[in-house]
Amino acid sequence: MIEATPNAHIEFSTRTTPFGAKYGDRKLFAVCKGINIEDALAHATELLGCASATTFEIANILQDNERSQVIAIFHLLEMAKALLNASLKGTNTSGVPLCRT
Repeated sequence: MIEATPNAHIEFSTRTTPFGAKYGDRKLFAVCKGINIEDALAHATELLGCASATTFEIANILQDNERSQVIAIFHLLEMAKALLNASLKGTNTSGVPLCRT
């Protein structure tokens, strides 16, 4: 367990995380290890923003039930983006800031 001292700054970073299409026992893509967590969360927020914008544009050309389903996806993406933004502004359970201020 890490004990936090006032004004201490703990660096959080990503771990290598493979994802995407599987080729044999390997995956095509991976998140690199060692990316500052604040930068990773900020990029994830941007990705969700792009997905939300695309989803909203698709919803505008659909009708009735199909439109409602796509709007539901848009709202789920926006909720995930809000959680990431709140995480960027928040703190971890030790009270040490998760991100730079």
